[in-house]
Order: sequence, then C-alpha cells, then structure tokens
Amino acid sequence: MHRTLRVDSGPFTLEASIVDQSESTLIMQYVFKNDSPQNAYLFNKLYKGWEEQGFYSTGRDIVYVEMDATQAVVSKKIIPVPPDMEVEKPVIPCVTLVRAGEKFEETISINLPLKTWTPYLRSRGAAAREFVAALPLWFELGFFTTTKEGDALAKTVRTADGPALYFYPFSASRQRILRVGPLLDAPVLIQE
Repeated sequence: MHRTLRVDSGPFTLEASIVDQSESTLIMQYVFKNDSPQNAYLFNKLYKGWEEQGFYSTGRDIVYVEMDATQAVVSKKIIPVPPDMEVEKPVIPCVTLVRAGEKFEETISINLPLKTWTPYLRSRGAAAREFVAALPLWFELGFFTTTKEGDALAKTVRTADGPALYFYPFSASRQRILRVGPLLDAPVLIQE
C-alpha cells in the first residue's frame, strides 16, 4: 500500500504516501524538503480553538477537508476567509520551521469516511440524505519562505503539543501551496 507521489516546485519538494488504510482510518505520511537558501515555514500546526488555559488546541492529526463533485482535498494550510463571511480574526495555523537544506516529515491519521471541515464551515442544517462515495484524494501543504529579518517576526505561542511558532497577521495570498495526488480513491461522506 506504500505508494509515494511527489511534486517539485523549484527548490521545494513534497512527497506524500498512504502507508495504511482500514475501514475507519487512513494513515498518510508526507515529507517536505527545502533546498532553497531561505528558511521555510509550514502551516501544518492546525488547531481547533483557543483553550481557557491560554494555549492553542493543536493536534498532529487535525487536517482540513474540502471536496466537490470530482475530488477530495486533505490539507494543512491557511484557508482564506470566504468573501461573504466576516470574522473577527482569520484562522492562521501555527508553523513548523524547515531550515534551508533540511526536510520535515510527519505521519498523520485521518478518520474515514472523510467529512468536509474547515474553520469557516457553515452549518447546513440536517441533510436530507447522506451516503458514502469514493473520490480521488489530493494532499495540499501551505508554506512560505522568509529572510533572516522575517524570521524575527515569529512569535512563540503555547500549544497542546508544546511551544510553536506563529505569524500573525499573515495574508493567505502570501502562502505557497504544494499539491500532490491523487493518492487513492478515498471514502467520503456526501450530504445532500
């Protein structure tokens, strides 16, 4: 089952592979390589809120899931605020530093069937019908690079996984996205 797909974008490489799958779980590994002369920051430390104890509720297995009629996309990136929505503060994930010439790898466990989830998901009410279908699965990873001067703008914040770096404010339009796939046809929950 260990099939690896790779995308190269200049000095940056993203590899992703499905290492295991059961009826309820998909285990995926990704590797980001930075062969540029600058530091890269991955928007891979997603969170599901801010806890009263003063830290971000991060988790390695938190991913965004977007889908349409032709594909499903699992991602770790900044999701832009929808144009018809107002928010007090956009959701910007915490980051992982990947220094020039280094790589970062992470293995994540994803619940199946996939269900749409982003920080700006609106409640649709009760679905008239739900069913499971199979869609081609892609993986996306958001990141940016910066100079040593830009590195100084990172703040250290408390997360459920320990200290993490955080850039705020940060415009979603400044993020670069690497996309790899399709990795397999994944079961997804369709709500109509």
